[in-house]
Amino acid sequence: MSRSLSIAAGAMALALVGSSAVCASERTEDPLGDAIGDAPDIVAVTFSQPGDEPRVSVSIEFAEDSPFDSDMETYTDVVFIHLHVDPQAVNTIQFDTEDEYDYIIGTHAVQLPFFVESGGMLYETAGLSELHENVVDVEVDGETVTWTVDRALIGDPDMISWAVLAGVEIEDAEEMSFDVSPNEGEPWGVYELSQAETGSGEGETD
Repeated sequence: MSRSLSIAAGAMALALVGSSAVCASERTEDPLGDAIGDAPDIVAVTFSQPGDEPRVSVSIEFAEDSPFDSDMETYTDVVFIHLHVDPQAVNTIQFDTEDEYDYIIGTHAVQLPFFVESGGMLYETAGLSELHENVVDVEVDGETVTWTVDRALIGDPDMISWAVLAGVEIEDAEEMSFDVSPNEGEPWGVYELSQAETGSGEGETD
C-alpha cells in the first residue's frame, strides 16, 4: 500500500482539541508495538461527542507520554486524522490520493504548543481544497491527544469514516516510519453520530 507522508505534509497546518463530558463514545484499539520505525505507537482511537454540543472529538492514545517529539530542525513526529463523510464510500485504507477522504485534522510536533493555545486547522480536500485556521481545539493529557471540531465544519454528517496515520517526517529519510489505525488493508473505521443541530442552518440533520 502506498503511504506517502508528503501528501499529509501538504495539509501541514492542522488542528488539535479538547473535550470535557462526552456521550456516544466509541473506542477502537490498535495492536501495541506495531509501529514501523520510530513512529508514535497508536494504542487506541476514540470518537465521542462532547455533551449536547454540536461537536465531535477524536482522542488518540499513544504508548508513551508526550508522544510527539521534534528536534525543531531535521525531524518532527506527525499525526493526521483522515475523515470521509460519505458512508457509501468506505474502502480499504489508502493514503496516496486526496480523493480517498474529505477532511484532515492533525498536527506536527513543532506546531503542538501553538495549537494547544490557539487552536489548530482543518484541511478540506474537496473542490479547490481549503484550510480553516484556528477552528480545532486541542488537549494533551499524558499519552492521549484529543482533537475537537464543530460538526458544521465537516458537513454535520450522520456518519464518519476515518483512518489515522502517525509517523515521522525527516529530511532525506531512507525508510518510512509510521503506524496506522485501522491496520493496513482493513476497511476504514466508522463512527455514527447522534442527532445534533449545529444552529447554522447548514448541513443539519433532520
